[in-house]
Amino acid sequence: MTNLLEKSDAKFNPEIEILKITLLSEDLRTRAFTRIGFYFSFYVALAVGAIAVLLQVVGDRFEFSAFGIAFTAGIFYMGWLIRGSDIEYYKQLGHIGELISTIEKGEKLGEFEDLVKKFIGAPSIPPH
Repeated sequence: MTNLLEKSDAKFNPEIEILKITLLSEDLRTRAFTRIGFYFSFYVALAVGAIAVLLQVVGDRFEFSAFGIAFTAGIFYMGWLIRGSDIEYYKQLGHIGELISTIEKGEKLGEFEDLVKKFIGAPSIPPH
């Protein structure tokens, strides 16, 4: 049985390079959606908890209006966080085009580990 790693170093294989881009873009998308889901679920949990407390202790209109103001501020803050995640995702996604151009020129992208470090800033992938 031949060693796959030895073969891949011998010549340029565009299918492997495209696979690297696909894996990287899926990881970027997954991270962005996970971040947005976390922000959304965290805010919903806080809002439900606040409503439950509010219903128990509502005594006057001041408490109700304070809750309304805090809830509105929370919505704007959540929107700001989600927008920041979108901007970061689209910045990273914009660099994918550069990688595609590199493949079109017939050049290798390098090791997948290095691409992950460059785009995501993740620590090195542990060896198997």
